[in-house]
Amino acid sequence: MKFAVLAVFLVGTSASSTPALRQAVLPDEALRVLQAPHAAILYSLEPLKFTPIGNGTLHGFTILGRTTLDAEQARHAADAFVEANKRWDGNGSDCFEPRHAMRISFGGHTYDFLLCFHCHELDVYEDDHFLSAVGASGSPKFLNTMLTAAHVPVSRSDVGEP
Repeated sequence: MKFAVLAVFLVGTSASSTPALRQAVLPDEALRVLQAPHAAILYSLEPLKFTPIGNGTLHGFTILGRTTLDAEQARHAADAFVEANKRWDGNGSDCFEPRHAMRISFGGHTYDFLLCFHCHELDVYEDDHFLSAVGASGSPKFLNTMLTAAHVPVSRSDVGEP
């Protein structure tokens, strides 16, 4: 019985804990999306709290809150995601615990960018299908400031990030 419970737990959590092979740069399509946002949704995520996939999650991670960004705000947030990829120093961890995400509609598709500064990874999804994992480095401070300015709570586990 203990083995069955452990096996279910491992299978249920493997999608968010298995490290993806990180690429050095964003795919061209993802970069085009980030360079042309007219509007976007910025999410605050809590990766360390298990929540069944549903309306309160984004790709399996608990949504703490979200804010709709106008064109100028979307450009600034998108720049932060692009800059995180550009700053990647080759480091990484065997985890993926994103605390920030951005959703952009572009060309009839929906793109999600999930960012974990702690794990040095940015995952890209198109229409809920995983596209790529790229390296990322930097600080969550700017995105946290955008979220708190919109009265969106940030992850309490974010305190230890750079």
